[in-house]
Amino acid sequence: MSNARFRRPLFGAIGLLSLLAACGSDSNSPKPVNQWSSKAAMPTSRCCLAAAAENGTIYAMGGSSSSVVSLCTVEKYSGTADSWSTAAAMPTCSSGAAASVVNGIIYVMGGGGATVSNMNLAYDPAGNSWTPKAAMPTARINLAADVINGIVYAVGGYDTLNESATVEAYDPAANTWSTKAPMPTARGALGAGVINGKLYAVGGFSYASSSNLATVEVYDPATNTWTAKAPMPTARRGPGVAVLNGKLYAFGGVGSAGLVSTVEVYDPATNSWSTVAAMTTAKCCAGAAVLNGMAFAVGGTETGGVVVNSVDAYTP
Repeated sequence: MSNARFRRPLFGAIGLLSLLAACGSDSNSPKPVNQWSSKAAMPTSRCCLAAAAENGTIYAMGGSSSSVVSLCTVEKYSGTADSWSTAAAMPTCSSGAAASVVNGIIYVMGGGGATVSNMNLAYDPAGNSWTPKAAMPTARINLAADVINGIVYAVGGYDTLNESATVEAYDPAANTWSTKAPMPTARGALGAGVINGKLYAVGGFSYASSSNLATVEVYDPATNTWTAKAPMPTARRGPGVAVLNGKLYAFGGVGSAGLVSTVEVYDPATNSWSTVAAMTTAKCCAGAAVLNGMAFAVGGTETGGVVVNSVDAYTP
């Protein structure tokens, strides 16, 4: 198993497990395509963080450092200035949480510290303030989440001992949760993205089979059903997942031989995968967000289990 890290719950505690070119100065220079570029480094090196973009800013929340199991740290990145600043810390420290945005509010749920958490915190960027919300019914770490029609869907992850197929939906307007059809494949350390009103659950790791997964399953909230889709060419856990121009991008993670820099893109119109420019450095367990038409990989773990603060952006 790679020494890259992601987080899995153990009895009574959470363990850390193994999750360039820029535009020229000429304003008329063409925008680079199919390439990665380095952005301003995050102040705090960390992996297993939650990330979300809102109003031209990426928020990096929680995670683990080389010495701290779970962080409360929140830092924000300005895409315009290519710079970072500090925001209000999370009231509950967490690593391996998931983040989603509804109507300008960022919701951070699950993750863990000394125990697996079912927390659900709402961050208001305008007021730089946090508010506790109705807790998830099922405590989970290394889950994924995304939004369809104003509802947050929290999928998979690990409960106290095992990978989970659980799917729970949070309605911020009512501050209530409901249970939905479970994923066909239980897993944690997966990614998720929404295309055309459907949620795609991608990759992950199964302890039951001791294997990284290439599995892709799509959830349709209109019918509350799951459907298998073409698997990723590269099975992996801890990938970053982002949706750009109606296609889903999976980048980095841990494969059968360790960390991968491979980037693969899924086209739902053809139910097929293709390969695009690899990441400049292989990493897993980075925060993933989309800003200004680019996919960002924030922090993460690189070769040797080194927790980093690097930030890379992909332009399709």
